[in-house]
Amino acid sequence: MVLTKLEKTAIGTICFLTGPVTLMENALVLGVIATSVVLRQKPSYLFIGSLALADFFASWFFTMSFLDFHLFHRSDGPTAYLFKLGGVTMAFSSSVGSLLLTALDRYLCIHQASSYKVLLTRQRALLSLLVLWSITIFISSWPLMGWRCPTDLSPPCSRLFPYISRGYLACWTTFILVLLALILVAYSLILWKAHRHESSMTSLQGAAGTGQARMRMDIRLARTFGLILLIL
Repeated sequence: MVLTKLEKTAIGTICFLTGPVTLMENALVLGVIATSVVLRQKPSYLFIGSLALADFFASWFFTMSFLDFHLFHRSDGPTAYLFKLGGVTMAFSSSVGSLLLTALDRYLCIHQASSYKVLLTRQRALLSLLVLWSITIFISSWPLMGWRCPTDLSPPCSRLFPYISRGYLACWTTFILVLLALILVAYSLILWKAHRHESSMTSLQGAAGTGQARMRMDIRLARTFGLILLIL
């Protein structure tokens, strides 16, 4: 417990206010996608649904575990602590992984427009989500399966994550940074392709206006995701 009283009050207030709001927002997104037959058939919305599900879990696991530990001073044993932290790790990893799948989806839509629907079918999208969640659950369970701090609490390996091995922290951080790098590369390629296409459309007549409007929308979408990644 490394937070001061002022820090506990500030962060606790943020959790109390944003936790339920974020939970309901993501639940609303999941509800809209689940109740729409059209949206459920599109890989893009399956990836968005996966992102909403991951953020739903993150809102629940992080808010509850943080408030329970830092504000209500509940002291768990190693197994309970690692189980709760594994839920937070799984949610965050799946969220970043879903962002990567969304980026790859947009990349294929721009760079392989003619064969996009053949390359990325609903079945392949579901298979990719199954692989993603299986990997994140597996990685998040490593501390619970035994890869934990070898010294236990004498001394703890970390003040913030006392039961977690520094080797695992380094491995997981590297994994997340690789995912973020791949996302940035994908959206850089999308912006480059969209900009080239928009420039080439200026010399065309007739359908040029429609094409430019569509590409401008893709550029705005890519920039929006870029802003989200920058915040992340």
